[in-house]
Amino acid sequence: MINQMAKKINDAGGRLYLVGGAIRDEIMNIKSEDLDFCITGLDENDLYNLFKDVKKVGSSFPVYIINSYECALARKETKIKTGHKGFNFDTSKEITIYDDLKRRDITINAIAKDVITNDIIDPFNGIEDIKNHIIRHISNSFCEDGLRVYRVARFSAKYNFKVDVETIKLMSKLKDEIKYLKNERIFEELKKALKTDHPSNFFHCLINSDILDIHFFELNFLFKQNKTLFNNLMKSLDEIVKYTKDDSVIFSILSLGTYLLNINDISIINLCKRLNLPKKYILYSQDISNYLDKAINFNNLSNYEKIILLNKLKKSHIGIQNFEIILNIYFKFFEIPKSLKKNFELLNLSISIFTKINGKTLNDNGIYSNKIGYKKFLDILYKKQAEYIDLLTKNNK
Repeated sequence: MINQMAKKINDAGGRLYLVGGAIRDEIMNIKSEDLDFCITGLDENDLYNLFKDVKKVGSSFPVYIINSYECALARKETKIKTGHKGFNFDTSKEITIYDDLKRRDITINAIAKDVITNDIIDPFNGIEDIKNHIIRHISNSFCEDGLRVYRVARFSAKYNFKVDVETIKLMSKLKDEIKYLKNERIFEELKKALKTDHPSNFFHCLINSDILDIHFFELNFLFKQNKTLFNNLMKSLDEIVKYTKDDSVIFSILSLGTYLLNINDISIINLCKRLNLPKKYILYSQDISNYLDKAINFNNLSNYEKIILLNKLKKSHIGIQNFEIILNIYFKFFEIPKSLKKNFELLNLSISIFTKINGKTLNDNGIYSNKIGYKKFLDILYKKQAEYIDLLTKNNK
């Protein structure tokens, strides 16, 4: 189908190219879900004349859906005012594929492939930068869109690429521009970065370009106050993605940093509210702050208090399994007195209580809530669970 489209476009005097992330990922042997195409030598009227069911999406820089493929006309951009919408666009037939690639942000995104000939167009040596694991801007027009700062940081996290020194310098110059970015656009890049294998690169990139403080004040404050604590937090961030791809859980581990820094008004919750992050981000981070102290001092609680804490964790927004993951990472990367090690061991063992002693196990032993009443049933359950914890405590000494 795409080859037939390309031939039809070619016969009309145009050309069809695979561009952007699709060709980048193809070169890196990564499966790409989104295929983006660029058309040169034709205008909008030509598209409507060539294809029956063309659907135009967007107004500022429209995309045309042709046979379910997303296609855009090659364009030049001219910055006219602040913000990501402050551009004039030229999509005339004279615009070449080189012109279109030149307007893009970084070299690894400025590669095209002719659909008919399979020829690669790489005017800015993007393939070489892919081989060398480098993210590099194309020209000074990089500075025309502040969001590119966060895109670069996100690509660094996604591919574990280093950012070119000159690109870092340009990013630093965008401090004023990025203040105009909407929170939802920042969140989009943050969320994508959190789901990568190296999310810490996102924040290290912002530190290196001296712009972390613009939208992530609390993390920048932590970095300035205690670099060791910050670096351990970043290691924790890279560790947790090995266990989950839930961005809310991944983000919540950042609350460990401000928890340990222990300075009033410096909290991840404040960051969440200021950037208008999803409610789950706030709730999960609050769960870490609310239960961490008791979890650390688990051995000092009575058996009944331990049962209550475990049940609260089970019913918490973040969930007991995710909390356990974060707790183990906390112990792995932060300096914790050896005397607390057994607390962590006991808490981890005690979490198994819900599979060992639960309503079903009571039922299996002939104890039913509809026969003895729910309150008495619950009292027996708590007593059995307390006995189980008492046994774990003795074995853990």
